[in-house]
Amino acid sequence: MRNLIIAFLFFLPSLAFSQSFKTESGEAIFLSKAPLNEFTGESEKLKGLIDLEKNLVDFYLDLNTLKTGIGLRDRHMRENYLETDKFPFAEFTGKMKSIPALNTGTTYPVAVVGKFKIHGIERNVEITGNLQKT
Repeated sequence: MRNLIIAFLFFLPSLAFSQSFKTESGEAIFLSKAPLNEFTGESEKLKGLIDLEKNLVDFYLDLNTLKTGIGLRDRHMRENYLETDKFPFAEFTGKMKSIPALNTGTTYPVAVVGKFKIHGIERNVEITGNLQKT
């Protein structure tokens, strides 16, 4: 059984006079664990939005952009496990448990609850992380 852990990192340029932040080039990092086989991979093509006024966190990733450093493993992962021809995206939509008042340069711990969908399967998750306005 494969376990897949994905961490999503946002690099959020501010939109003037708004409490919305978006990225077209966020970073996604994952760890895959299986008996006798563990590897990491990443993509720098994460697209996402954080809207503080609506308390919305939304992102998606084209799974074809994931890279592990070994081309053959990437192809097998896409064809045999992720089946990216049928399920090309991973998606998350959720809400922050509490919304921090962002000050430039200060890091705030946040928890986001929502739905994560990958390979046609959707489940409720809670993601913790840090939010920083730069």
